[in-house]
Amino acid sequence: MKPTRFTLVAAFGALIAGGTFVGVGIAGQGSVEHSAEARFKAMDADGDGKVGSAEFETHHSAKLLEADLNADGKVTFDEMQAAREKRRAQRARAHFNSLDSDGDGAVTEAELKARPNPMFAKLDADKDGSLSPDELKAARRKGHGHHGHHDDQGPNTD
Repeated sequence: MKPTRFTLVAAFGALIAGGTFVGVGIAGQGSVEHSAEARFKAMDADGDGKVGSAEFETHHSAKLLEADLNADGKVTFDEMQAAREKRRAQRARAHFNSLDSDGDGAVTEAELKARPNPMFAKLDADKDGSLSPDELKAARRKGHGHHGHHDDQGPNTD
């Protein structure tokens, strides 16, 4: 059975969804919610506040065509991987540029400290300007904890 164009588009969309739709913000844009809004606006071609099936298919067809490097109408694993790496590099560049506030090609501690941290604001449930052990535990339970610290002991300070 030969796959239809829609089947190919849907399968490709599902394969790239890990890096496109599930919990990945557009770096430098602030939040996952913002990136979801940006993706929605990109799909809502007629600007009516809804994404119809034709808009959805058109958007994902365009993504498929972007990944089809040799323009043969098919996307190989290598082409899909290359497209994913290109998006990852673009996100990394955007994130770096958002941190490099003076544009000198380097990020300093001063630049990091001067930048508002939306994650801190989200974790600071009582908005007192500091994080308590209970707030950190609650964040870990919600999946917002520090990478690599899966216990309730916090980071190793040895």
